[in-house]
Amino acid sequence: MKVQLTKNDYNSKDIDLIDGNKTLNIMYGGTGDLYWIIKNKDVKKGTEYSYDNFTITKENYSLYALFEQVFEDIKNINIFDKDVTDFPPYIETDEEKKEYLEEKELEKLNYKKFNVSYYNNLYNEENNTITWVSDETGFEVGNVLKISKVDDEFLIEFCTQPYIEGYERESNYPGLMGIRFRNSGSRYTPFNIIFMRMYSKLQNINDVNDIGHQIHIEEYLYSKKKN
Repeated sequence: MKVQLTKNDYNSKDIDLIDGNKTLNIMYGGTGDLYWIIKNKDVKKGTEYSYDNFTITKENYSLYALFEQVFEDIKNINIFDKDVTDFPPYIETDEEKKEYLEEKELEKLNYKKFNVSYYNNLYNEENNTITWVSDETGFEVGNVLKISKVDDEFLIEFCTQPYIEGYERESNYPGLMGIRFRNSGSRYTPFNIIFMRMYSKLQNINDVNDIGHQIHIEEYLYSKKKN
């Protein structure tokens, strides 16, 4: 897999993960929102394009680790990337710390109990799968992104939903399918923060094929296993 970063007009970089004729593009748009777009050069014009997938392996461990972090943060409802024991300055006594931790735990339970921010739709504990329906249009017709951990790989799946009359259509083309993460007005707010945090960290990702890349032990082990 090749990792390619390209400067855009918004003081950031678009990220292209390229594997053969498939590309997973992660970009920040002029709308102020984040987009994941899968592109497949093998899909011919006139062909129905309703499903595709992309695999993240330990071939590039820094990249793999960022996907793993997203998965763990959503699973554990770690929205702001803070250690739960990193107490605010106004929390001083042991009793205050205990109450603070209990309050944070209750907040997490409420996400699951009351399906706050569609959390139970976003994360399926039984299947250990993240599912994000694109914020581009209605929940009933938007493109669907699924992230599953399969052994030591992350399977990224894109699929469409049947169109329903009266809804705005998702903009899909042969060989191109996208997901929108709104930073304002998403049904999943505040979980969009986790994906934006990942995008920010991707700004510093490098390609394992670059000269001078320091091989991570997990990359070495993956290479040995593959061979």
